[in-house]
This record gives sequence, structure tokens and C-alpha cells, in this order.
Amino acid sequence: MLVLIDPLGVDPPHALALEKQLAAIDFERAQHKLLLPAVRRNRLCALPWDAPALSLPRRNKLEPAAKRCATRPRSPPHYPLLRPAAMHFFFPPQLPPAAMDLFPDGQHVWLRSSGRGEKYLHADEGGVSVRVSSKRASPLSAWKVHHAVDPEDGETYVLLCSAAYGRYLTATRVPAPRGHKGRLVVQGAYNTFNSVAWRPERVGAGDGGDKVVLRHYSDHLLRANGEFFFWNKGISADATNRITAMSHWVVRAIPPRPFPPELPAAVLVSLLCSARLCTKMDVATVVPGVPGRNIRFVRAADDGTFAPDPDDWDEFRFNGRSEVELRAAVAGALEEPNVLGIKLCARAGRFARPVPLTIDLPRHERVMEIVVLTEGSPAAVALQYPDIDAP
Repeated sequence: MLVLIDPLGVDPPHALALEKQLAAIDFERAQHKLLLPAVRRNRLCALPWDAPALSLPRRNKLEPAAKRCATRPRSPPHYPLLRPAAMHFFFPPQLPPAAMDLFPDGQHVWLRSSGRGEKYLHADEGGVSVRVSSKRASPLSAWKVHHAVDPEDGETYVLLCSAAYGRYLTATRVPAPRGHKGRLVVQGAYNTFNSVAWRPERVGAGDGGDKVVLRHYSDHLLRANGEFFFWNKGISADATNRITAMSHWVVRAIPPRPFPPELPAAVLVSLLCSARLCTKMDVATVVPGVPGRNIRFVRAADDGTFAPDPDDWDEFRFNGRSEVELRAAVAGALEEPNVLGIKLCARAGRFARPVPLTIDLPRHERVMEIVVLTEGSPAAVALQYPDIDAP
């Protein structure tokens, strides 16, 4: 004979005590298997007829409601919903540590987009826009790392300088073009710290390098575009609440060349011929209305020091994009007899570092600042050239 006990009304905290009492029953004398899980589900359970009486605690329905509420656990306090700006004010986000070990000062790097496959961060030949391109073996895809310290909090940030024209990766407040997300990213001059400062953060390992996100000083992330429409190749800085694979970049260090790139024989002959023509012309004059661009240049000392204010530099008008003709024109303006005895470095901004000029000038006709180094001087020997043909 079985006695049916209805455990309805048993509080869940007493289920463990009930199981301990049921475990003391002699199961050999039981006629049916004891269903312990049924107690937890508030169902009828079968017990032997000679089972000891179970003390099942029941809820006292006559207990005052105030007393029951006093013993009931309190719910957590309710906070009103805050806007993202207010959330950052009351609860500052804990950013991961910066991956500065992947960006040593003075190192050249490739940045491959994780969301666009074999596409690299590429400085456009126009000298203004930035996009993704599959042309890895190009100075336009190489970026030189420049460390700078924030004057407000003392934190070190990464500045990415193009190895082609010396212009810096800059995030603007201008909305990105149609089909792109976030704000426009361009090649800019280093005159203000806030526009060119980036903070790398490691997010994992990618194919052939470490994967990072680049957080701008304005808390926007550098991202590629064209996830669904591949013809959108521009670069933008998007908000941090939309982190996708388009915001991930695989970093690869570019080894330096043991020697600077040599000029081909045909280019060398053209350089010598251009130097003879430029020595007979007055190139140090600016003629308004003449097509071309203004070139501001200064001769640096052997240790690389020069006058920082470009207003104190010499200036002349130059028409064309050839780097060979520009070197000949600068040699003529400096009255330098040996045109091969100087090196040209481009500087973009008052606080920028000079970068050796190894390709033709950009298509835009803005003013260019040129720092002239003497061949064989300590400053010229210390220049680094990325080996863009490295595997």
C-alpha cells in the first residue's frame, strides 16, 4: 500500500531537506521507485506505506503581508537609461592595453584589412585621400610609425606617416562619402595632435601578423568600407558601437633596406641633363599665375637640424611631378654643383618628421615643404627605406 503525499505549498528552499529525509527510507522495502525529482516539480510522489512521517513546512497563509515582504529578498535598485555620453561620464569604459609593441617608433608597417581580404591601407597618389588597395609592393602602402605623447594625460599615441609623401593619417569631422560609414579619413599635415593620434588595441591573431583596431583620439575606429559594395574603397573612422571585421587590421612589419634604392641609368642621365638646365635659370622666384606648385625648401645641417618655421625658407615655383626634375631644380636654387650630393625629404606639417622622397610628387598642386640633406652626412645615413619587395 502506498501513501500519496501532496507537496504542494512546499517552499523551494526546503526541497533539499525533503530529499535528505527521503534518503533515510529503507528503499529495499519500497514497492515502487522513489521519484525524487517529482518533489522539485511539485507533483505527487510515491512513498512506502510504512515510511516515517515527513515534516513538510507549509506557508502560513495567515501571516501578515508586511512580515512576508520584510523577509523577501530585495530587488536591485533601478537605474534610468542613460545616453552613451552620460554612460561614459558616470561609468568610464575600461580600454584594453595599447599594443605599442607592434608599432615601435621609426618602424615601417603594412596594415591589411581583415574584412577586405588582401587589401592594404593605401595612400592615394593625389596626396589627399586614403583607400584600400592590393598594391602592397608600393611606397604608398607603407606607413612609418611615429610616437607622440599626449600633452594632457601623458599617454603615448601612434602616428602613421606615409612613406611616400610624409603626410599623416588624419581623421576629420567631415562625413564620409555616400556608401561609407563614419567620418572621412585623409592624408593631412601634422599641425595639431588631436587629429593624427591613434591608439592600437590588440584583438587577436590574423594570417601573417597580429590583428588590431586603431582607435582615434576622438574615440572612433579606423575602418575599411565596401563590405557589401566592393567598389567603395575609401577609409573612414566609425563609432565604436559598430565593431566588425572591417575595423580589424593585420599588422606586418616591413624590414628596412640595407641600402637606399638606386636610380636607374636612364633616370640618372635625365637628372644630370636637368641639372645643367636648372643652373642656367632663376628658379628661386615665384611667378604668380604660372601653373605648378610652390616648393619651400631649406638646407639642413649635417646632424639634421634646420629652421622649423617654413616662413624663413626659400621658395620657388615648380611645374610637374617628376622627383628627378625637382631635385635638379633644388640643386640649381642652392647653387649645388653636384646634383647627386643632396637628398630630398618631404615634411608635412610643423611637427612632422622629414621622410625621404623616392617617388614622383602627388597630383595635387599644394605647397610642398622640402628638407635638403647632404649626401653622406649623419642625418642622411640615418634615413630608413622600407623594403617593399620583401615577402
